[in-house]
Amino acid sequence: MFTVNLVPSHALRVPHPSVGVAWGDLRNCVTFPNKDTLRQQFDCHAAFGRKEPEWNMESDRPSNPDWKTDNPQQHRCNWGDSDGGGSS
Repeated sequence: MFTVNLVPSHALRVPHPSVGVAWGDLRNCVTFPNKDTLRQQFDCHAAFGRKEPEWNMESDRPSNPDWKTDNPQQHRCNWGDSDGGGSS
């Protein structure tokens, strides 16, 4: 399992165009076996975890294209079978 820990800047803590830039930087710097789940976790944290001090994304989380409607307040961007995972 690979884990990416991102400490968001202030610009990522509010709706801002820098979220797209940050995704591009992350995608170019990190080799994840499944970029779909990396993007889904990143987008989930950007949408629902803005105030979290750190965004953690794990490579062994399954892809969850329904993360937006799969109760993100409950799974807190941690779905599936990874350690500390939530629902899905």
